[in-house]
Amino acid sequence: MVKLVLRKKRRSDFLNLNIQYGGKRIENARKKYSPYSFKYEILETVSVDTEEEIIIALNKLEIYYHCCPIKITKCSLKYLNIS
Repeated sequence: MVKLVLRKKRRSDFLNLNIQYGGKRIENARKKYSPYSFKYEILETVSVDTEEEIIIALNKLEIYYHCCPIKITKCSLKYLNIS
């Protein structure tokens, strides 16, 4: 089973301005307003068995939430803390 892990570390990274967390717009907003101004929450949990399934699931969620849609690829999986 493929799992997203290290939720505490992800939150810690989000709050630390010395660590790049998102794209340019998110980074600019974190610097301008402080990460503590944002609500940080997990929107979805996904259980899958393969990397290919998680790519499909995450791309569907990007479309569903339509917030800064990005295309998830195998190369971008390294940023998602997958084990």
